[in-house]
Amino acid sequence: MNKKDNICNILKLTLMVLLILFSIFRYKNIYIEPNNVLEVSLSYLIYPFTFLFILLLKDKISFKKTHRVILSICLLFLIYNILLSLLNSIPSNINTLDTDNYLKQALTNKYITLGNFNIYYPNLLDTVSTTLLFYFSHTLILILYDAMIPYTNKFIACSLSMFIPYTLDVLCSVIINNTFLEIEFNTMIINILSNFVIVIVSTIIISIIYSIIKVRSKKELKA
Repeated sequence: MNKKDNICNILKLTLMVLLILFSIFRYKNIYIEPNNVLEVSLSYLIYPFTFLFILLLKDKISFKKTHRVILSICLLFLIYNILLSLLNSIPSNINTLDTDNYLKQALTNKYITLGNFNIYYPNLLDTVSTTLLFYFSHTLILILYDAMIPYTNKFIACSLSMFIPYTLDVLCSVIINNTFLEIEFNTMIINILSNFVIVIVSTIIISIIYSIIKVRSKKELKA
């Protein structure tokens, strides 16, 4: 296995880890300004890096292969949730009941009862929406980046190709979750504005990081 293959495998693994972390910290909110009015999910500080790694992958392998990676990440994420359900549904011994309850509350907080047996599973709306939005937003950034890169520099291509799908991803996610939780319309608008601030800041930061990585790569090649 050569250096390029090792880098691609590391990027794929990191993508999967980031998506799992995004799912775990979805409902942990933090304030982003002094008056404690605007709050965002902690997961949206993690999520932008998935776009960065997709673009880095795209520079290493072809469009089709990168798209296959996105599909495989979605499939692995679904398998991860199925395994969580199976493992948390296995009864624990008396000594680990507290740990078992913490895991169920954090990872698989829903259940159905079949006779005397409970089958635990994660929030299906979160799992399905996360998977679908990840697929569509990361496929869209691939398409936009591939279309822009011949006509502009990498910083602008990265910024524009990330800003559009990330905005759509966050907008859909906030609307779906707020509607499901029956949150008031005014609160939903504040949540959208809060997340839009994160989108703008994250897009700038990720674009700068991406540009630095590409400049360093060019210097290494010249050396």
